[in-house]
Amino acid sequence: MTIEQANEFLVLAETLNFSSASRELFISQPTLSRHIQLLEKELGFKLVNTSSHAVSLTKEGEDAVLTFRKIVKEYDRFCERGRKTSSQLSGKIRLGLLYYSIEDDFSDFIPEFKNKYPAIRLDVISYQPHQLYEDLLSGKLDVGQVFSSGKEDSLLKYQKITDQQMIAMLQSSHPLACRESISFQDLSKEKLIVLTEDTFSRKQTDSLLKQRRVRFEDIIETETIESVPHIIRKYGGVHITGGSVRKQGGKGIAYLPLSDRQARTTIYLACLKSNTDPLTALLMEEAKEFFRIS
Repeated sequence: MTIEQANEFLVLAETLNFSSASRELFISQPTLSRHIQLLEKELGFKLVNTSSHAVSLTKEGEDAVLTFRKIVKEYDRFCERGRKTSSQLSGKIRLGLLYYSIEDDFSDFIPEFKNKYPAIRLDVISYQPHQLYEDLLSGKLDVGQVFSSGKEDSLLKYQKITDQQMIAMLQSSHPLACRESISFQDLSKEKLIVLTEDTFSRKQTDSLLKQRRVRFEDIIETETIESVPHIIRKYGGVHITGGSVRKQGGKGIAYLPLSDRQARTTIYLACLKSNTDPLTALLMEEAKEFFRIS
């Protein structure tokens, strides 16, 4: 049973009229009727008797009114205590996010956290991957976004946010660019572009290729994801990365999903294990609840 179900039953018990109750609850009458039936099925007994002329409470329904009122009252008290605690928390959290992922992955979470904890200053800083990782390890950031399996660094603790299909970046004029998806084998005769300043990206790509025994003709090194479109336009080649990089929208670049369903990258929030700041722990816990991934 949910608090919403309890509230709906209490309104119906007060009005003894499905039409009046549904108007008060701003839901349709069939929806309210279905919710009550589901509640009765969950409880294992009827709460209301209905006929063409009237609605009445069963004996169990009359007992439920008293119990549900207590439950709703306690819930309201709990929420009020939570609101008071939230408003009393104060301080600053430095959150580093990858520039191309802020809007796609965190645009809903950030305002919700700020609204829930108005006295906490949440500084969101846009980053390139390599610099973010360095600042996280040095303590310049409290929490940072990483692409990782959660095992690469024993100094960090991780909270999974989401995962996404990996993609291949290549010239839009390439014969393969017209496909809806592309395989590792399709790309094996290309030059592979790797990032020298993105440790996580390089490790993840190397691991995927090793697992699938894929070898590329040659390797081209470049510093950051920002420089990849220029390298592709000038020298050709292919870069394998997370799907959110599509947001980059490089001119003359095709962003094709890999057909291998296991080729996925995972987004985490991470903080130093030595970080004992309760606000850092709060942000990590709120992210866990918001994204509902353990």
